[in-house]
Amino acid sequence: MSFKSCLLLVAVNMLFSIGVAVLFSWIVDLYPFLDYLPADDMVEAGFTFAYIIEFISIVVVAPISEEFIFRGVFLSRFKNAIPLMAAILLSSIVFGLLHGFVSFVGALVFGICMCIVYLKTQNIFVSISIHFLNNFIGMALVWIPYLDVVLDTDIAFIIVIILSIISAIYLFKFIKDGYKEVKSQIN
Repeated sequence: MSFKSCLLLVAVNMLFSIGVAVLFSWIVDLYPFLDYLPADDMVEAGFTFAYIIEFISIVVVAPISEEFIFRGVFLSRFKNAIPLMAAILLSSIVFGLLHGFVSFVGALVFGICMCIVYLKTQNIFVSISIHFLNNFIGMALVWIPYLDVVLDTDIAFIIVIILSIISAIYLFKFIKDGYKEVKSQIN
């Protein structure tokens, strides 16, 4: 996979994930019991050390550990025991569940894309790199001042949902084409 393709995949996934997260955040506002992940009190309190730990955890540790666990172990073992599509979906569903209700759909689709990338390249470091870049951009977006205020407007909501739908079309094409390619490599 070219670097340009990796960047495009991250950008499109980011737009899709933001749109889905905005939509699911709206749902959580209506039904707060759905958000079962506890808030990080230290980060909310503004501890700089907590930000550093959070950054290292999300941007460095998570991509390495999650790719080794979900693609390197789960996907690799599942694909030997069950059909390839089931292996991709099962490892991605577990990956998505790890990320909570608001992020589930975005993480599920990202997990499927990382399975395709891993299977296409046969290189865990490519999926780790893409995951690293995805999480880095996600963290950077969280730290943009007043972004949450801007995204809380009706116009921004509509724009984000439209961009998310466009991104979903690209992602599903990537998944469909990538799966066909991977399936033909295996057969």
